[in-house]
Amino acid sequence: MHRYFAFLFVILSSLFSSAQALEVCYEDRPNPPDYYGSGAKVPEHPGANIELMQQLGQQLNLNIKFRRLPWRRCMLLLKQGRVDVIPGMGYLESRENFAVYPMQGSGIDASYRLGNGAFYFYRRKNSQVEWNGRKLKKLKGKVGFVSGYSVEKALNNDDLAAEGARHQQQNLEKLLRGHIGLMVGYNSMVDVVMRQKPELMDQIEKVYPAYQTYNYYLVFSHQYASAKPLMHKKIWAALEKIRESTRHQSILHQYQTGVLP
Repeated sequence: MHRYFAFLFVILSSLFSSAQALEVCYEDRPNPPDYYGSGAKVPEHPGANIELMQQLGQQLNLNIKFRRLPWRRCMLLLKQGRVDVIPGMGYLESRENFAVYPMQGSGIDASYRLGNGAFYFYRRKNSQVEWNGRKLKKLKGKVGFVSGYSVEKALNNDDLAAEGARHQQQNLEKLLRGHIGLMVGYNSMVDVVMRQKPELMDQIEKVYPAYQTYNYYLVFSHQYASAKPLMHKKIWAALEKIRESTRHQSILHQYQTGVLP
């Protein structure tokens, strides 16, 4: 009898102490310093945000599975509850339909942000288009953007004729061929593509100041947040502490400067 209870205790203890599963989806294109590499594989040096997620997993005993997919596919799977988390989504009210953000009262709680970023305009070097931080001048043609990115709402609000694309490189190629008059892109992602292709650096330039700056957040599916109301809040609280920690700031600096261990 004693052996039976001892065995039962071991089984129950292992169940309660086992790591909780957390399925994370993020884009399959590089976005330094947040994440690196292309395709489904998570590289050895995955990026600052992915290392932050790994620290979260260790601290909260989470068994994290990473999936790398196109951005719109990640959002669809989050809506369907087939993934639990997207680490790095800007806030739009319409996205509350499928994503749970850290809220305080009627607004977003920026203290739980994962990070921040910026969208910039890019133009051909022989272009006459001008941007003074408030208004575009001498624009001929549409503004290219990546479909599904939050910047689309800003373009619509500014009454700019816009044209969606699947990814940043497609927009750069359209800009180079003159199919669009300007493009707007998440600068860290666009700059990576341009550095890899010298012909783009020779013919395209970034336009200052930034068109839009914003915070981005670790968001949960409604299904996960409903099933684990305490855990998802615990993850946000731990994220804030890790983000501000000396260790994470050191990791972030290494990625920003390219000095990796």
